[in-house]
Amino acid sequence: MAARRARVAAGLQALREGAGPGIAGGDIDPLPGSVDGAPCVVTLRLSQVDPVRMQDVGSRERYLVPSEALAPGASQTKAIRLDTVPEDARSGGSLVLESRFQDSAEADPKVSPRSIRVRKGAKDDKELWLELWAPGHGLVKAVKLSEVASKVYNDAVFGGIRWSPDGNKVVFVGEEAKPKGYANAFAPDNKEGTKETNTEDETAANKVKEDKPFWEAKYEYEDSFGETLEGKTRASIFLWDFEGSDPVQKIESIPENLVPTDPQFAGDGLIFSGVETPVRKLGLNFCLNRTTRLYFLPLDALKAKGDDKGKGACTCLTPHLALAYAAQYARCSGQLVFFGREDEFVSHTTCFELYAATLSGSALENLRVVVNRKRERPEPGTKGAFAGIYGYHGSLRAANFLFARDPSSRWFLMQSPSQGQNLVFLVDLDATDEVTALEISCDESSESLNEGEYELIKIRDACALIRFTSTTHPGKMLLLRFTDREKPSCGIVAITLYDRLDGNKPHLKVSRSIADKEAPCDWLFTRASLHEHRVSIASGAEGYLAYMKDASSTGSKGDLPCVVIIHGGPFSASPRDAFSLLKSFLFQQGVAVFVLNYRGSVGFGEDLLNALVGEIGVADVDDCGQLVQRALEEHANVLDPKRVAVYGGSHGGFLTGWLAGHPQYKDLFCAAALWNPVLNLNYNLVATDIPDWVLGSAEGKPLEHVVTAERTQLLFERSPVSVAANVSIPCLTLLGSSDLRVPPHQGVYFHYSLRERGVPSKLYMFPDSGHAIAPTEQNLNAVFELLLFLHEHLLPLSSLSSSSS
Repeated sequence: MAARRARVAAGLQALREGAGPGIAGGDIDPLPGSVDGAPCVVTLRLSQVDPVRMQDVGSRERYLVPSEALAPGASQTKAIRLDTVPEDARSGGSLVLESRFQDSAEADPKVSPRSIRVRKGAKDDKELWLELWAPGHGLVKAVKLSEVASKVYNDAVFGGIRWSPDGNKVVFVGEEAKPKGYANAFAPDNKEGTKETNTEDETAANKVKEDKPFWEAKYEYEDSFGETLEGKTRASIFLWDFEGSDPVQKIESIPENLVPTDPQFAGDGLIFSGVETPVRKLGLNFCLNRTTRLYFLPLDALKAKGDDKGKGACTCLTPHLALAYAAQYARCSGQLVFFGREDEFVSHTTCFELYAATLSGSALENLRVVVNRKRERPEPGTKGAFAGIYGYHGSLRAANFLFARDPSSRWFLMQSPSQGQNLVFLVDLDATDEVTALEISCDESSESLNEGEYELIKIRDACALIRFTSTTHPGKMLLLRFTDREKPSCGIVAITLYDRLDGNKPHLKVSRSIADKEAPCDWLFTRASLHEHRVSIASGAEGYLAYMKDASSTGSKGDLPCVVIIHGGPFSASPRDAFSLLKSFLFQQGVAVFVLNYRGSVGFGEDLLNALVGEIGVADVDDCGQLVQRALEEHANVLDPKRVAVYGGSHGGFLTGWLAGHPQYKDLFCAAALWNPVLNLNYNLVATDIPDWVLGSAEGKPLEHVVTAERTQLLFERSPVSVAANVSIPCLTLLGSSDLRVPPHQGVYFHYSLRERGVPSKLYMFPDSGHAIAPTEQNLNAVFELLLFLHEHLLPLSSLSSSSS
């Protein structure tokens, strides 16, 4: 085992070193006098982990991009790397958040740069301050925020700090401050009639005591917003006007049953998306099936004084829609664009429509659907096909206008998955369903950029940052400039700012040791070194099988081990051509990889997504089992049917548990690995932050807090625990102790049920970890144990023992 452990650690570390730092994000900062975003400075956020110290060592790199580099026909002028700054050296420990006016898409270029900093108090870290900074002036102004808000939200769900176009105001969602103290009902001071009030000072003192809530308010239960949003329970909108004398102002005019998200300046007021919470708060992250509408607040009402300030000023802009989210406003044209849906849905995402309208006062004029939903999938294999709009908070909020300062505001950029490939699309807002996939190419690229995954990171003026990755490419950051306002898709200049595989090593090259070889050898990972196959079945589900060519020819017929990888969600998708450390390690070790997209996966038309609503534990299980059977039949000359392992996380873990015990499919697999799996739907219904997911996915119904014998029986029959007694293969279960989405106790019970019957089972519980097991040390160990487990059950010991001796 020691030799195996050393082999896995060496292979994983070689891959990390070969792939280099990951690309976590980026910003575009046009320089003074820039035209359509050039010249500019681009800042990239790079992620990297030192596995020896188990520590994040991320950094930021800045690039100067001259206008010549983004001019049509430019080929010689390149971006200039200015500096690399360690992420943890950018600020002291007291700085919580920084927002720069010049980074905002709505910033007026004529206004001088400035920034907002959120900082903890020097002596009391419960104090929170807002600071206004300006170049050449330093600290201009500071206000104590913790009097009204204990936290500034900055995430994909609630958004972050947004600036007014003139740079004199900011708005954000924050956590409403809790009372400083509580009154004791037993204390004499709080008993009525115990003391007469004789002076103004005594009157004021008693008023303070009356304002204090009693102790029971401290312990009254409060819902949170669920997984990844822990500690966020009282969301409110706050406004800071730098030029006014008032402190930070909490907006009081929002109805109590609304949770505000993503406020921003638009027209002569604010717009925000309000999530309705009629009975309780539910988890919000990766959950767009909450009734969410757009609202407008006029600024003049917010400035009103007295007890009635702002009351009744909140106007719903989209009363007829069940969802209106990720709005973007073009100030020059007054045009408002957002993603929406007219009818309610119970899946946590769906196929959306793109709406456009003109904001006029507190109303929308000329509201229209620009991009309709797509029910059917495009012809399989069609490159650049549009299959509809799908996504979650982060991907939808990345969409924005191109040429936002143009009076027409005609063009819009967005991203969406299409048949297992995430693409960036250009939308003509003056037409209907005019959606074009961007064709991006760079002269430096050694492989076709018509393949791979594209992620939209940032849009600014005529420029866009796009991250590219493919199975054989760890990633590069591309800066695009659109030079043709009439037909932007025909006038794109693209340059590579950062490439994890630089020009000196255009392919991933690391040292590897395939398990059936005694000596390590250099491993060149290229598109040409891979066999790739698409496998499909009648239901519309499909999978993508890939393996190294030299691995498939090293032994006798049908000797290649395989790992089946199943995505979670279930309303998401497995990318067919994206870099993954897990997949790369398996390729490096001579193992085939088979990733699946079952019914319910996004990017294949709305009908395929909806085919799983109310059918989990049946349709998705059959799809996965039949896809594996089909792959083993079609590639019997390559795959070893006795060495097939299955791995999945969340709903993928749900399906892994099902396949491991399903009477029809359990004999297909030799081992199973489960990452925070859903195993018992009855338990999850009462324990998860998203109980609506259980009823929507298993019954096709909205949430109701009703327990019946029939429902309990149905949820049992749809759960992997119903077939747990059939499991006979070794299982690995990885759990986060603080997982709110899939609480870990069901995984612990599953582990003990296997051990009780003598089935080999390993269980790891990672402290202070949620659904993703994201903390650095915990994540490194979870991934390592996963790879070690797969290695142990798929690869022979012969070469390991010979090399260790």
